[in-house]
Amino acid sequence: MISAVLLIAGVVLVLWAKNEDGWEQAWRVEVGAAIALLGPLFFIEEMLRSRVVSLEEKFDQLRKSYGLMRGLLPPGDARTYVLDRLLSAVTEQARAGYYSAPEISRLLDGDDETRMIALAIMQGDHRLIKDEVIINSIGSSKSGMEQYHALKAAHDGWSVLVRGTKRSAVDKILEDASGASYIITDAPRRFLAEEILGFALTDGVLTQAEMDGWTGLARSVQPR
Repeated sequence: MISAVLLIAGVVLVLWAKNEDGWEQAWRVEVGAAIALLGPLFFIEEMLRSRVVSLEEKFDQLRKSYGLMRGLLPPGDARTYVLDRLLSAVTEQARAGYYSAPEISRLLDGDDETRMIALAIMQGDHRLIKDEVIINSIGSSKSGMEQYHALKAAHDGWSVLVRGTKRSAVDKILEDASGASYIITDAPRRFLAEEILGFALTDGVLTQAEMDGWTGLARSVQPR
């Protein structure tokens, strides 16, 4: 598989660079990271074309690819771009009906990587949304990306959420705003949260006073 070869070659170069100094080390790290970066992009294309790989194997490939790139690349735009591409490919497959409820349940029993894949699937196929997973990932996420994709799943699948889940999502957003403020200070997450609160206000799940409180707080906080 081309993606595996690229990943291995890139990792080898990065590891080799640890034994070098100065310019030699710098170029090997840069080239190694660039080559490794191509791995998941090829993997995404291969995955979208694949029709014969078993779902168990596909999930395993997704989990390993996501975890490897998250661990290999330093935090920043490049890593976010690659991980988003990978998760977007999963969402597109979900829209095409590739996944089922039992498969989502198996993913939710796994680690952080498999939970991210499950959230991406829920964005693409709202029939597979697990309310408690979305709420937990909004309120107790292990990363900003997990929280973003949980908000995205709630946003995109709002119409299929029961009233209690809608209110729970609102509560988590408001709790974050008055506490940790991860959502309100991050532009992409804040945008989704504001949209969700707008939906909630229309549905009568959020009061105007609560909305005014959020709006007032938002005006005082500059998102990144």
